[in-house]
Amino acid sequence: MSAGLLFTILFAIAALGYIMGRRRAAAASGGDLRTLHSLLGFHGWSVAMATFLAGLAAWVIWNLLMSLTGLPGALNGGFVALFFAAAAFVLSYRRIDGPYRARNFVEKMMLGLLIVASSIAILTTVGIVLSMAFETTRFFQQYSWTEFFFGTTWSPNFRGDSELGMLPLLWGTLYVSFIALLVAVPVGLFTAIYLTEYASKRFRSAAKPAIEILAGIPTIVYGLFALITRSCATGSPHRWDWVKAVRR
Repeated sequence: MSAGLLFTILFAIAALGYIMGRRRAAAASGGDLRTLHSLLGFHGWSVAMATFLAGLAAWVIWNLLMSLTGLPGALNGGFVALFFAAAAFVLSYRRIDGPYRARNFVEKMMLGLLIVASSIAILTTVGIVLSMAFETTRFFQQYSWTEFFFGTTWSPNFRGDSELGMLPLLWGTLYVSFIALLVAVPVGLFTAIYLTEYASKRFRSAAKPAIEILAGIPTIVYGLFALITRSCATGSPHRWDWVKAVRR
């Protein structure tokens, strides 16, 4: 079963659970909704969210186990997900009655979703840091750290005798940053003073959003634009074949 078909079925079952959960809660109230602890919508969402999240969690865990163990899997993960989704549907539907705290249950599931989302961001950052640490360790096992930090030549190659000194890179970074600050600081400072103290409201309302849009564009985009412009101005297309490939 494909992932697209699985999620379509899960959404359909969750939607059905929402409708049936509301109806069961309405029937349990005996016509007086004040006897219910939670609103009808919370009862419907309790069934829908439990169904969908149970199926999703089962599908993710099943595929993760199959990838870690290297086994082909005797049972398709989609059918496992549908089994757990159906089980969650039945259990959450049968729990609905007047005193059932559906709102508390929905809030707990939403809290769990937020925790999972934040954990993914944290674990991704931890993974990046660990990957960089492992690759750094492997790098310094091949090259001396003294030559890297104090070397004056940056000449990588595939022959095995690369000279990887970071001082040229450091000097290039500082040099470019100094030139950029030399141009950007006066222009930016004078622009801010003019827009704050001297510009009219009409001009400021048009200029300020334009400047914010320019500031939001990544600098690599400006760099690529300058590179393409320079290649066209110098008339040396053989040196910038890859730029043309990107433009096509």
